[in-house]
Amino acid sequence: MDPGEKASALLIPDSLKTLNAVARIWCVGAGPKQSWLHNAAVKVTLAGIFLSMTFLVNDFRLRGNISFPLQASCMIIQVSTILGWRHARMNLLFENVIKTRWKTMKILEQAGRIDMKVKIDKEILPSIVKDRLLITPFLTGIVIGLVSFFYAGKDTRGQAFAFWLLFVIQDNVDNMSCFAWELTCQLHSLQIELFHDQLSFAFADLAEVTTSEEERRASVVSVGRNGDVEDDGDSGRDSGSRGAGIPRFLSGKELVETTEFFDETFVLSMSIAFVDICKTLTYTSEHMARHVAFDNMCFLVAAGCQGLGMLVHKVTFEALSCVLLLLYFIISSIVIPIGTNAVLRKVRALSWDSYGELISHSLLFKGSEVIEDNSATEYKMICNQAKHLLNMIQTSREGLKFGQIEYSNEIITKILSITFSAGVVILKTADTTPITDIFGGEGGGGLSRGAGNYTQGT
Repeated sequence: MDPGEKASALLIPDSLKTLNAVARIWCVGAGPKQSWLHNAAVKVTLAGIFLSMTFLVNDFRLRGNISFPLQASCMIIQVSTILGWRHARMNLLFENVIKTRWKTMKILEQAGRIDMKVKIDKEILPSIVKDRLLITPFLTGIVIGLVSFFYAGKDTRGQAFAFWLLFVIQDNVDNMSCFAWELTCQLHSLQIELFHDQLSFAFADLAEVTTSEEERRASVVSVGRNGDVEDDGDSGRDSGSRGAGIPRFLSGKELVETTEFFDETFVLSMSIAFVDICKTLTYTSEHMARHVAFDNMCFLVAAGCQGLGMLVHKVTFEALSCVLLLLYFIISSIVIPIGTNAVLRKVRALSWDSYGELISHSLLFKGSEVIEDNSATEYKMICNQAKHLLNMIQTSREGLKFGQIEYSNEIITKILSITFSAGVVILKTADTTPITDIFGGEGGGGLSRGAGNYTQGT
């Protein structure tokens, strides 16, 4: 990072400073390098949380409050959190986020899109900070509190509180390790939107000049034909009309002045910009999406273990809440790259339209003998180069993906369909007495009866 980039990177908004301060507590933030003592303390703390939760969950199982699949589910989430923290440390995610933010703001500023530049610090960052420091911890605290006090640790309030507190701290570590994924995807989306807007402006000019050229030539030919019909014997007029019927083609210089699509520099810069976008998306897929996909798989397996626990034990409101919370985290992390890939697909569609429009425009000059040799050569060179570059853009498929699978809505659809099918099996097969007691059951009582059951259990 050069001195200018480093100075600009330090000028971060208060929302990102707050996030950085919390992340630095867990040694994954940017800024001065933490001491070895701080790093050692964090490692000892994480190891202590892992061991304490392992013993607590095992004790809950020995008491008969939870089943072994639910214990395995908790262990999977713990392992995922530790690996996420290690991944953030090794790949310096927070530092890379600051660099990506600075680069994106510089690109937007050079393009004159101050509205998009302001959006980063005024909308995107506050939204992410609110999600990672308020919304997600609140949801996790509520659901895990229900599980701790009314289900897993219902007969040991002290252990229930300890489990709840440790899980909330663990969730904070996970949020600080994963927020970079959300911010990086949204910064990529802004870069692609900028490219799309620039391409759409040039495409509008190209379509306009193509339409006006077609209309002008059609009107000239129509005038020439009318002249031939009115006076077939007047050879001079006929000759003049035929001369008027020959279209006047634009020179290479006039084409460049009319639309940017015939400017070699513009087409080259657009192609280079798109290649750079594809490279950054590939880098993000290799260094971030792979771990996010692994994290999502861990959460899916954890949700499956909880479902298996309900199948062999009993269906409870708390276990259902945990499954829904895990699905929320999975889908929310998948939706983010899907939005980025959706913008990229818009660019692909527009580049295909531009490629087709260029071919249509080039057909206007096919077989012409009145174009000057220099102008014709220049035009063909620019047009062929533009078509070649646009074709490269169209055939490029470098969206955000995990492995060889690109993020799309089909992934969410499959997850929800599998979850629904498994839910139907569980509800038809497992013991649903606790749920029926909460919502009324045969003996009535509703929520009060469910609360009475919990009291009786303690």
